Amino acid sequence: MKQFNRQMPPGSLKKIIGIMLFIFISHSLIAQNTIKGKVSSKEGESLPGVNILVKGTGNGAVTNIDGEYELVASPNNVLVFSFIGFETQEVAVNNQSTINITLLENDSDLKEFVVTALGIERDKEALGYSVSELDGKEFTQARETNIANGLAGKVAGVNVSNIASGPGGSSRVIIRGNTSLTQNNQPLYVIDGIPIDNSNQGSAGMWGGRDQGDGIGNINPDDIETMTVLKGNTAAALYGSRASNGVILITTKSGSSKQGLLLEINSNFVVDKAINRLDTQQEYGHGLNGLKPTTLNEAIAGGDTAWGGKLDGTPVMQFDGVERPYSYSGDNFDRFYDVGHTFTNSIALSGGTEKMGFRFSASDLDNKGIIPNSGLERNNFTMNAQGKVNEKLTFNASGSYIIQTVKNPPAQGDLVSNVNYTVWSLAPSINVLDLQGDPDRLGARPENGSEFLPAQTVYFENPYFSAYQKSNKSERTRLLGSFALSYDFTDWLFLKGRTGIDQWNRSNENIMPSGSAQQPLGSMQQSQTKHKEINSDVMLGSKMSFKNGIEYNALIGAATMTQERYGNSTNGNDFAIPFFYNYSNTIRRSGGTSYYTKGINSVYGLAEVSYKAALFLTATGRKDWFSTLNGRGIFYPSISTSAVLSELMEMPSFMDYFKLRLAWAQVGGDTSPYVLNQTYSLGQPHYGNPQGGIAQDFVANSGLNPLLATEFELGFNAQFAKNRIGLDFTVYQRTTKDDILPATISQTSGYNSAQVNVGEVSNKGIELLLTIQAIQQANFTWNASFNLGYNKSEVVSLIDPDIDGERLQLDQNRTQNAYVENIEGLPYGQVTGYQYLRDASGNIVVNSSGLPMRDDEAGIVPFGSGVHPLTGGITNSFSYKNFSLGFLVDYKFGGVIFSGTNSWLYRRGMHKNTLVGREDGIGDVPAGQISAYYNEIRNKIAEQFVYDADFVKLREINIGYAIPTSFLSRIKVQEARISLVGRNLLLLHSKVENIDPESTYNEGNAQGMDFFQTPQTRSYGVNLNIKF
Repeated sequence: MKQFNRQMPPGSLKKIIGIMLFIFISHSLIAQNTIKGKVSSKEGESLPGVNILVKGTGNGAVTNIDGEYELVASPNNVLVFSFIGFETQEVAVNNQSTINITLLENDSDLKEFVVTALGIERDKEALGYSVSELDGKEFTQARETNIANGLAGKVAGVNVSNIASGPGGSSRVIIRGNTSLTQNNQPLYVIDGIPIDNSNQGSAGMWGGRDQGDGIGNINPDDIETMTVLKGNTAAALYGSRASNGVILITTKSGSSKQGLLLEINSNFVVDKAINRLDTQQEYGHGLNGLKPTTLNEAIAGGDTAWGGKLDGTPVMQFDGVERPYSYSGDNFDRFYDVGHTFTNSIALSGGTEKMGFRFSASDLDNKGIIPNSGLERNNFTMNAQGKVNEKLTFNASGSYIIQTVKNPPAQGDLVSNVNYTVWSLAPSINVLDLQGDPDRLGARPENGSEFLPAQTVYFENPYFSAYQKSNKSERTRLLGSFALSYDFTDWLFLKGRTGIDQWNRSNENIMPSGSAQQPLGSMQQSQTKHKEINSDVMLGSKMSFKNGIEYNALIGAATMTQERYGNSTNGNDFAIPFFYNYSNTIRRSGGTSYYTKGINSVYGLAEVSYKAALFLTATGRKDWFSTLNGRGIFYPSISTSAVLSELMEMPSFMDYFKLRLAWAQVGGDTSPYVLNQTYSLGQPHYGNPQGGIAQDFVANSGLNPLLATEFELGFNAQFAKNRIGLDFTVYQRTTKDDILPATISQTSGYNSAQVNVGEVSNKGIELLLTIQAIQQANFTWNASFNLGYNKSEVVSLIDPDIDGERLQLDQNRTQNAYVENIEGLPYGQVTGYQYLRDASGNIVVNSSGLPMRDDEAGIVPFGSGVHPLTGGITNSFSYKNFSLGFLVDYKFGGVIFSGTNSWLYRRGMHKNTLVGREDGIGDVPAGQISAYYNEIRNKIAEQFVYDADFVKLREINIGYAIPTSFLSRIKVQEARISLVGRNLLLLHSKVENIDPESTYNEGNAQGMDFFQTPQTRSYGVNLNIKF
């Protein structure tokens, strides 16, 4: 297994900062002149809003209403004049102080194109549905290790959950609400026209787990040219069943056939600091029943609680037999967690000839986690090439090879090895550093190497033993490749074929060492997984224009997808020789294998008719045949229309552009392999005889059909104030029926459930995007955007239509008194549990012992959805000469979260609320037994720990400086830019106690559950980009 011994070279950061300061100071020594001028059309009319950029810098200007501009440039600079609908011109400054320009019209520039389904570039005006496109730069400034998390707050209607699972963890991206009641609700990711696998390799549930990452987390953000979000069913219908949750298209960077050679270097260094949101009590120490421990046994018995006496500074026995002052020991949170860092370096060489372009890139990411002895290392190698074989035949090829190694990904929830549990619960009288034990074997007893526990229970683990002695390592190699050929029979007829592969191998080793409190003899598990997916398609397309203003665009095609996965695992228990970690050294062994394969065959078509580039009508259809449903097929139609009314009629003077759009579509989805037929498995031999059994715990159903999602979408795009204000508004309604669910049946049948087609989910919502070019002056610009998405979901029906308020449980919290459920008639993903029993005046009712009672008559009640219905973000970007400033504020409202962390802090006596009654008791509960009062709440009353999870965060900030080309030309550099970046800097609004409102422990459908999650991090860093 690859070792994590790489570190940032000593002094590297100092060198980077030194170079930055040198360049900055040098800038002040370079002479610059003020350039003025006017930009006109060939008819002599002034052109307002023309962009003038000093080539290779961020310095520029925009013409005013009279077409005039003013900026500062050096004699050896080149000015670039660009304006929509006109040809771009470049003019050398030389010694000129006045430069007047006449721009020539270019009709081809009037159209804005966007990548849509199947990688087809289409005129944006022709689209009858909502599409959002982001530049790759959005993901390389205040960057995330998993690029999908970089979507947070940037696209209306896209809900991104920042899973608290550390580097290498998964993302959760939901577009327009959850479609399926129990199955995957995340979008399909497509890179350069080829779908990729985004399956998660581990997740936490009721009893915890580890998030081992997903597919999109392997991608290098420096390779991304654009990311396009296809939100609605209409946009994604050509992808069929796999696109029922939307599609995210990624177009990677490629070389140009006209640019010559370009060498680009990106270097990014970010420091990660764990965010401490704990505000726990610091007045009472370890012990029981309000008493200070006086013996070692008493110290160990109360070592996992803070129900002892009031801190007074007197010497008191601790878990290790040493007497220390009974006083506040300091902040254990800051003592334990490391300052992490991520160091990313990438290099790209691109270029080409008249007939071919290419780009090769290599990147290295080295991460050190905030949890000691954890980290991530990733290497990406990517090659893109495109060109002409002859005048009719063109090709595109791309390939990526990725190596990713993860060391000790954080244990989540109630999983053994979750270091957060002990660190956050440790009594204020105990210093976490005293748990380090043997300096050569941290967390272990020096005399025998066993786990050095601070308490009697084996589940109050030593965090240093978990971090340094327990081990979980995984390595993943991945090959992504695609190849496409396109042949133009005529200028209106073409044939295109392509194929792509996504193949990855993953190995994992988990070691529970000798001396572990839970397993004194130790154990180890090893597993290997191999996955391969091949997608191929061929399409015949045609496009023609007629003199009467009518154009048509059509294509037909066929596609096939095959997917297979093989896995094997070995389990060894009890090491014969302690501390020798090899599978052959284990006494009890077992193992298993798994395999599945699935396929989808498809045909599809598209037909589009337009009139005078103002009226558009588009219809698509696709039929999928599923191997998982015995070859059953389903047809997915869509129809959309758009009308650019500003081209067809006179608009009010304040409106420059207005487009109305309307769309309807259906898509569906299949199920997992082998749910239609009974399958069997082989168990461990018994006296040499193989043991067989039924592999499934559910009744197979050979009559299953695909689920079906139907969506209607209406929207408009408008531009105002000479195109300086833009408004994009969408309203949609999506209904999913015939979901594939496990219906619970009597276990006397030998099964837990039966697979059936039932259920209905409704999602209704609005999306809004407002863009403003607030200030466009010679040396200063200010652009802003505001996006908002509101999704109202409803579980219309579940399994039995005759049962009102029927429930389907998705998950249960470790506290076993809170759940996430889908409940008929309520929004998706309700957080549920027991509430207090109250009298008519709203007062909490207590029993004869004085303990609070729960409302058993009301039973398990819903508190709200763990999915926020309202999401969005506010972006601002400023530029002044060569300087730039940008920041993103994102927000979520309307969701709730159940905090198992706060529940357990009640149990341990660490929550501030538990200070009440320590001296005088509460009601009939005496002070010495006050822990029973709070444990009764912790055990039975979920209501106490359900919080409004609304939040507003300063998510990103970047401050940049483009180094003048007048200086760079002297050192043979084309462009260079440095910037300071930050991420997750401020929590501007939250009502949740002690945890981050985004603390959720898995990427699945059961959102709104927390249990001692890995802390969120605040990140600061520096970027350096150089082009030669």
